[in-house]
Amino acid sequence: QVWPSSCVSQQRQTCATPVLLKLFTMGACDSKEGPKVVVEGEQVSAERPVSGRCPLGHGTVYAAPYPGYVHGKNPAICAKGCVPMLDPYPGESVREKLLREAREYQYLLQIEKGRPEEALEKRMKEIEEEVAATGTYTQTFEEIEHGARVGWRNAPKCSNRKFWNELVCFDRRDATTNEAMWKATLEHLEVNVKCGVSKAFMTIFPAAHPETGKGPRIWNMQVLRYASYIDGNCKVVGDPANLAFTDMLKARFGWEPQEGVPNQILPTVVQAVGEEPQLFQAPEPYIPRVRIWHPNHPFLSDMNIEWYGIPAVAMLDLQIGGLTYTCPLFNGWYTSYEILRDLTDTTRLNLMPAVATKLGLDIQNDSTLWKDEVMA
Repeated sequence: QVWPSSCVSQQRQTCATPVLLKLFTMGACDSKEGPKVVVEGEQVSAERPVSGRCPLGHGTVYAAPYPGYVHGKNPAICAKGCVPMLDPYPGESVREKLLREAREYQYLLQIEKGRPEEALEKRMKEIEEEVAATGTYTQTFEEIEHGARVGWRNAPKCSNRKFWNELVCFDRRDATTNEAMWKATLEHLEVNVKCGVSKAFMTIFPAAHPETGKGPRIWNMQVLRYASYIDGNCKVVGDPANLAFTDMLKARFGWEPQEGVPNQILPTVVQAVGEEPQLFQAPEPYIPRVRIWHPNHPFLSDMNIEWYGIPAVAMLDLQIGGLTYTCPLFNGWYTSYEILRDLTDTTRLNLMPAVATKLGLDIQNDSTLWKDEVMA
């Protein structure tokens, strides 16, 4: 699952299945005998199914991980109840999988970029030779850029993905140390500040090696987020969504938020391959802060409400042609509704009661629709 700031789970997620997305033809919906359930250990042919697609046009039983938002897991969406196959390629080695997905992606490029078939075979020969020698291969900038755009295009939860073809990529695969990665991160923030966060950007760090799975990491969900802690009165201060991460910084790195200081930006934990994780703090010029105010309600200015302007997501994986980029730094732009939810949800800053009280609304009875008044 991918992209911008709506991703709030502390658990890492996969932002796009290998960019061809394994979208093979499916036929479980069309079977008169009902969906075939494949039990673990059963041998399955590696050949593509030849029967037709799901009549409702939903994904594919070959998607990995299986998309729960389509049929099989949710009969309300697809009553046909298609069931995913556990392993469409049993016994496939790491290198075989890498080469298969590389060819799938090259085929996608051939279709979408209008490349001749000869170019596909030439490129595959180069990839096969490099994989045989190193266990991995180096993608061209064009391959990475188009893969990143397709990954965004196929992100089902992102409302802004219609702008997928406008994504601007920065190739920073040369950043192989903590210091170099942090410098590239600051450059990513700087270009956003200069353009007013009006474009979508992605900074690409080195890919993980397919055989070891080791790749660079940025531990934060987003590069810019507010710290959270429990004060002496057992009250949560800051953004509760970041309370666990703040506690981790205290326990592991000895970082402490300043009590009484509102809207503190968390430090960023950067870890290049082969190095220990390291803390970095973004300087203020790289942090666009937006004060919340209203022309008809001047009290909002006195409440010291703000939000950061760059939703720079760092906790997603990007898979392109068999390679996994473990911490692509990506941002689009906030919508007003996203920020409104962050400020008013009961699990976030929960400012709705305070604002309602300032407006003189009765918050004891929901039938007064005081929440609707605040959100309006």
